Amino acid sequence: MDCRARNVLHMYNSDPQDDVPFAKVLYNSDKLVRALYQGMTENGVIVMQLGGSPFEYEPPDIVTTSKNRALMTEILEQAGFKSIHVYEEGHSKFMLPWSYLVAFKQYQSRALWYSNPAAVELKIHDRIKRTYSGKPALKYFDGATMSGYTVPPKAFETVFCRKNPVPEECLEARGFDPKYANAPVKSFEVKMSTVGEKSGRGVFAAVDIPADTRIAQEQSVHFVGFPPDTCDLLQEMFEKVGAAAALKSMYGYMHGYGFQSRIMGDDEVYVDSSILTFVNHGCNGTYNMGSETSGWTEWTVDPMKPPPESLSGTTNSVYNPVNDRHLYQLMSGSDFTLRDIKKGEEILDNYLAFTGSAADWTTDVNDLRAQCSGEAVGSVTSYEEGK
Repeated sequence: MDCRARNVLHMYNSDPQDDVPFAKVLYNSDKLVRALYQGMTENGVIVMQLGGSPFEYEPPDIVTTSKNRALMTEILEQAGFKSIHVYEEGHSKFMLPWSYLVAFKQYQSRALWYSNPAAVELKIHDRIKRTYSGKPALKYFDGATMSGYTVPPKAFETVFCRKNPVPEECLEARGFDPKYANAPVKSFEVKMSTVGEKSGRGVFAAVDIPADTRIAQEQSVHFVGFPPDTCDLLQEMFEKVGAAAALKSMYGYMHGYGFQSRIMGDDEVYVDSSILTFVNHGCNGTYNMGSETSGWTEWTVDPMKPPPESLSGTTNSVYNPVNDRHLYQLMSGSDFTLRDIKKGEEILDNYLAFTGSAADWTTDVNDLRAQCSGEAVGSVTSYEEGK
């Protein structure tokens, strides 16, 4: 028996819907999944079939013949897998579209799952063997197909949201809820910030804005994105030819105006395309907008310890087709007012939520402390002054 650790494990045996003892062992055994987990490398991946794809009219998997599918995702999460995704393939030559599952042992492997189509095409070119005929070796797969896999079919979301109790994401992240009012971008204006002498410009309310109001949703979805592949390429190029004026400007724009996240598995940066990019940090917990009130401030966190999970810039849902289908909404459209805001009041956010990278946590916290003490300028002012 070959006992070497594996990078990728493929499981294509019995369907989870099969009413046979082997299927129950394969999809219900936590011991089996733990053994597979322990036998994989740190970057290990499991790929398995989930049988026929669900229909939108079906109840949750757990009460149907697909209950093994629901149990498997739970067992994989309990074993320690950090990111689980489902996708559908229509070329498996079954009577129905067939669904599959991918489980990553490390959260960072999500970056591979969300690679842009061009990066996938390059990896195919570098790794696949050429055919003698010169025809493509892959008949149904390319970079665009891989990009489609990252968004699960809507039926998976619908069935998932019929669980009891209903997952929170099903109530908050399935499109923009009309029950929440939206303050359009014309409700704000840019003036010199009141946070401090070195804070530069800030964003102020031009009208009274009630609590729980979305912030310029019509503009926030049009962000400028630098996904992990792009961030890595820009960083590599900047380190090699950083003196190039055009590249330096792009690099400065990304880090000077952007905010970090790791929702795609590795460091990515997003820049608000409207005046919201000038929103300042609320020192000492004075922020009045955001996606939640975390309770953490630049003075209450420990810069020498890993960031609290609520500030890590990651998604804490290991398996969640709702998040997978509404990823860009989670990145950009979830900010709202945390309390009533009066006309003329400055809009402030909690920059701790934008750190994203654990490697930058210590530096970012200390920078915020220096800014809040008046000892340093913010990133936008620093970039514009060429510092």
